[in-house]
Amino acid sequence: MRFPALLVAGLLAVLLPQTARGPFVPIAVWYGGPGVRPPDVSHEPWKDAEAWRLDLQAIRAAGFNSISTWTNWAHAEPIRGRYRFDALDHMLRLAGESGLPVTLEVLTRPAPEWHAGPGCGPGSPLMAMLVAANARGLAHKSFDELVMPAAAASESCVGTTALTPKPAGRAPLSPTELGAALDLMRAGTELRGWRVWRLQGGQDVVGDQRGPAVTDADLRLWTWAALARGARGVAFDGWYRMVDEQGAPTRATLAAGALGASIARNERLFAAVAPRPSRAAILHTGDEQPSPAFHRAAFERNIQVDLVQPGELLSGAASRYHVLMAEEPQPPAVRQALKVFELAGGKVLTDPAALAGVAPDIRIDGAPGLVEARFLESPDAWLLIALNHGDTPQKVEMTFGADIPEAIWGDMETGASVSFVQTPAGPTLTHTFPARDVLVLVRSKRLR
Repeated sequence: MRFPALLVAGLLAVLLPQTARGPFVPIAVWYGGPGVRPPDVSHEPWKDAEAWRLDLQAIRAAGFNSISTWTNWAHAEPIRGRYRFDALDHMLRLAGESGLPVTLEVLTRPAPEWHAGPGCGPGSPLMAMLVAANARGLAHKSFDELVMPAAAASESCVGTTALTPKPAGRAPLSPTELGAALDLMRAGTELRGWRVWRLQGGQDVVGDQRGPAVTDADLRLWTWAALARGARGVAFDGWYRMVDEQGAPTRATLAAGALGASIARNERLFAAVAPRPSRAAILHTGDEQPSPAFHRAAFERNIQVDLVQPGELLSGAASRYHVLMAEEPQPPAVRQALKVFELAGGKVLTDPAALAGVAPDIRIDGAPGLVEARFLESPDAWLLIALNHGDTPQKVEMTFGADIPEAIWGDMETGASVSFVQTPAGPTLTHTFPARDVLVLVRSKRLR
């Protein structure tokens, strides 16, 4: 079945800002003007410039370090080669005044009436339009450089996904489903460079249906769950959902902004760290939910998994894993490739119960299916992100591998010192999580 809360937002192309000041990890808000939401666009923002300016200042004051905005291709290029960027120019100028870099999304549906295809490949009309938009961005101080990801130069447009963990008219995602959705979002991307382009920032509303309220704990938990999987940024969708009836930021918005400010203070750390390589992977086909039984079993044992496509298995690229989980039946070519994987020393599991024999990187005793923990590292530091998805406090004991030092770690959010204790099983940490809370510890490798 498909993830009901993980939706492709449409065909688009994306331009990313890179600042000369060094590493940039966007913790952004989607913004297109007061009360405006995609795919609508305010074509005359100068008529309400002061309202725009106040919103952008509020976004900056809340702690967010950038905004994401959009333009419709059909509006921006009504006649081939003739561009209308007046509204975009105004947005860039106002954002620059507020010190907010901008990520620009070009919505390609609907396409201009004159356009008959093909997609987004080199030499296509859309690529020419992106080059023109890039030039506009370079003219504003809010940009030092705009760089198109490699995928934007492919034959088909880039698709971004909207993740709505608390959707209207459906049950909220369980911890396992949230983890699977994030793993699906990063699958097929550079694991050191993926972003959550549209993460629910407020109550979901679809017609007459309203989803559950979004709390400050929700936004913290969802953001840290993404960062724990190596996300290089998050954009909350959107500002119109994140303010009250008077236009003031909600408590949840301020909590998310405070988290963004904390990440900005440690931007070099977050730009450099990456998850440790996964030793296990789930064989995944299509865009449907990746093997729910396997993902649930892996989540409950805190086993970090990647998703691999059959093509990676057939090409031998999956040989870097120790364990492959594959549902039955599989096509003959895939079955043969799985046999080759086993002959090379890998283990193929077709029953989720067999994961009981696979050792996780971090063993968690207590609260199965509620608490997860991930290590990330760079040449200079280790980072531990542990999350309690449960609605009640959870006491757990986490046991780490021998390569993790028995040492004093620092709590990144509180500044407190946390000591790992050596036991026969390895360094351990006993911790009681408050309900729906996060523990983020950092340790410099230079202090070993």
